[in-house]
Amino acid sequence: MARNRILYGLAVLACLAFSMAYKENISAVILAAVVIYPLFAWISTFILMKLVKAEFSKSDILAEKGTQFELVLNVKNRFILPCVPMELVCDLPEEDTGLVAEKKIYVTLPPFGKAKLAMNCMNRYRGKYSFSVKKISVVDPLRIIRVTKKGKSVLNAVFVPRKLNIPDVSCFCESESIIAKRQNSTDNKEDFSHVRDYLPGESVQLVHWKLTAKQGDLMLKQFDSVFDRKALILCDFESCSRERDPLLCTDTIIETAIAFAKTFLDENIFTDVDFGQTAECSCRISNHTEFESFFELMSVISPKSETSGFCSLLDKNVGGESILVIVTAALSEEIILRANKFAAEQSVFVAYINLSGKSLERNLDSERFLLFNIRGAGQENLTSAVHEALE
Repeated sequence: MARNRILYGLAVLACLAFSMAYKENISAVILAAVVIYPLFAWISTFILMKLVKAEFSKSDILAEKGTQFELVLNVKNRFILPCVPMELVCDLPEEDTGLVAEKKIYVTLPPFGKAKLAMNCMNRYRGKYSFSVKKISVVDPLRIIRVTKKGKSVLNAVFVPRKLNIPDVSCFCESESIIAKRQNSTDNKEDFSHVRDYLPGESVQLVHWKLTAKQGDLMLKQFDSVFDRKALILCDFESCSRERDPLLCTDTIIETAIAFAKTFLDENIFTDVDFGQTAECSCRISNHTEFESFFELMSVISPKSETSGFCSLLDKNVGGESILVIVTAALSEEIILRANKFAAEQSVFVAYINLSGKSLERNLDSERFLLFNIRGAGQENLTSAVHEALE
């Protein structure tokens, strides 16, 4: 653009010199045309700017992270002059990560023409993002006049975490320590408050088989709150700051917490999830509605470090539950010490987010807690870690 203006200025000077050397009507007409052109160019370009439009085909997108999605941008020209070209300054997803980055797109449109720009994208991280058309610029045919206006089209995209599964859930949730704690709470193993009808999808481990045999319908034992199984999941987002890819580390912690919460819900275990000071409150999950609310929060939550430290969070929250799950990317001595301490009273599982895949510096087979060494993100790594821990 700057070079074109310099060349045009030199052309004006050349026409001025030509009109002074040759005092003829033709030279005066040429000089007048060259001098007046920028005014007409600005007027026509201004009108063109009012009659061009660039907008997304959708205003919202909901997709699972790591999956392909299509981003469609519709561009229209409703003027008798062409766009040569139209420049769009947009906030669009990067090709590798899917995170928002500023990009420039150039589109040439004929008079009354339109174009459809379709882009296949993928976002590696969960969260809420906004893609937008920030600026729209058009130029005259000689490219010496530029007129720019603010873009108005915005697309809000939410990329949800993956709902991973923990294999061997019955073995996982019915470990010996959990059963022992429940049985030792009363001298009578049949000491439950009442029975109720069995609902599809519930665990059959609490079915009252004697009463079921008499009535012909499945009946489920319902214990008082003293005997209810409860779980607490604590997420150590503070440890992600030491990772090479903190966003991936955070996502892996969140997906692991979701997998545990989903497993406990399927096994009729009430679950509390605490993120420190991130969400200003903890989540309680006792039914599918509360799980969906928890999942929606995990999709857009922006984790922050716990100011007082994760170990302080452990000491503050632990107590009264049957299962404790610690999800962390830093297997420190303090966490190991506290996990062993809590394992004397309850079942403790440490989900170690080991994105580097390195071997553990020490052997933890003799510890009281159960360690899941998750060597990377995704279902395959979680499955391998659970199978390795339960062998």
